[in-house]
Amino acid sequence: MAENEKTPEAILLALAVDKDPDDRAAVSDNPNVPARALEMLAADQSEYVRYQMAENPNLGESWLSRLLDDDNPYVAHRAAKTLLAIQAVLSFAPMISVA
Repeated sequence: MAENEKTPEAILLALAVDKDPDDRAAVSDNPNVPARALEMLAADQSEYVRYQMAENPNLGESWLSRLLDDDNPYVAHRAAKTLLAIQAVLSFAPMISVA
């Protein structure tokens, strides 16, 4: 449900504070997740939730950059790896031509 693009914003916000860390982590995978939910998840008590966010390239560079300063070194390292992967893909984008 949390990953479904059609899930209403109110439900995503409720899931972002759900007691189950799996539900909270799944919210960050939704392409329509509201910024308020991402803000809560980026500061989540659960390292698992923050780690899941840090490995999601669809979050974008600004959210991943916030996780670079995470107290947990595994979360910060995962955010750095994801950012490097995004930058690598972007560096190849100009080389791709459409015929």
